[in-house]
Amino acid sequence: MASTVTKQVVTNNNRDYVVNVQILQSNTAVETATVLLDMSDLALTIPSGASAASDVAVTKFVVEKIEWNVLGMESVELLFDATTNVPIHFMTGQGEVDWTAQGGITDPFGSGATGDILFTTNGGTMVVTDRANFTLFLRKKA
Repeated sequence: MASTVTKQVVTNNNRDYVVNVQILQSNTAVETATVLLDMSDLALTIPSGASAASDVAVTKFVVEKIEWNVLGMESVELLFDATTNVPIHFMTGQGEVDWTAQGGITDPFGSGATGDILFTTNGGTMVVTDRANFTLFLRKKA
């Protein structure tokens, strides 16, 4: 059985996309490069003119900040999807990282890039009480 992933969008405006995520570990398997945010399913746009017809499609995210609490499992890794996935951050325990002042971590959109954000869970006791809660503070980019 796959882990249960619950997402709640906190902010979705012209610039920002903020989402709370909860992952409840299944008792049988870890997740490996599982899609967390599917760019094609989200169908986000950035206004670029007076009418919706001139809106520009969001193709990737810039990760500005992550707040997390990982309980039971060893870690959760976030990745940008590509032919060779690009690591964003490795989360263990409880913490926060803020790259806003540096302009954020931008999806390099290399070979095979989709704009999706993936996650991998590592280790833990493999019981249903293993969980990760985190908030992604993202900036939309065309």
